[in-house]
Amino acid sequence: MPDPISPHFHIDRPTGWRPESVNLEIVGWLFAGDQTRCADIRARVDRRIYLGIYGLERPDTHQLFGGSEAALRTGFIQRIQIWRGAREIALDWHDGTQWREFFRTTLDSSSLPASAQKPPKILRAALVNQTLHYLYRHFHRAPWRVLCREVDLALQDILTATSDVGPADHFIGHIENPGYWVNVTYEKFRVTGWTFGVVIVVFRPASVWPRIPVASDPA
Repeated sequence: MPDPISPHFHIDRPTGWRPESVNLEIVGWLFAGDQTRCADIRARVDRRIYLGIYGLERPDTHQLFGGSEAALRTGFIQRIQIWRGAREIALDWHDGTQWREFFRTTLDSSSLPASAQKPPKILRAALVNQTLHYLYRHFHRAPWRVLCREVDLALQDILTATSDVGPADHFIGHIENPGYWVNVTYEKFRVTGWTFGVVIVVFRPASVWPRIPVASDPA
């Protein structure tokens, strides 16, 4: 059954769907109208989902569709990872209530290197079961305070930050998207940009480093 809301869209690149690299970038625009706005975009490679970036400025669509704010911020970038054996890719847009597919095509992965295997999932559900088993096995009879302490330690191990760079006063950067005030009518939006900080490295002579004993050391 055809989608009652059919947005205008165009894919600038790639121009073909026989990639030679596992990292594929899809660039284009989508305009759903001034009343029904696109809140987000994603790609599906077979059943693997990749979230994209929507809302980049496109002066060409701004002029084409009447000069409104919605017509200006129609650009998107979608980065995905593909593998040997991947069969198709689909693109979806979110209208604020649900995902709607607007593009689908078959993939020819025969030009990819043999090492291009399907990547594992980033978040492994097994970690949850392993952590609960560990806590139950060693601390199910421990006092409540001890159990809380060990849970905090376990969470520090499995919920690692994406960077070990601490806060500092010497960071500079730029926010690329969104470049305007966000009217949050959807539960999330994506912020992209770059940041750079000066890292101070302190070298110490080898003589001041503590010596780590090894198994061959005399008792």
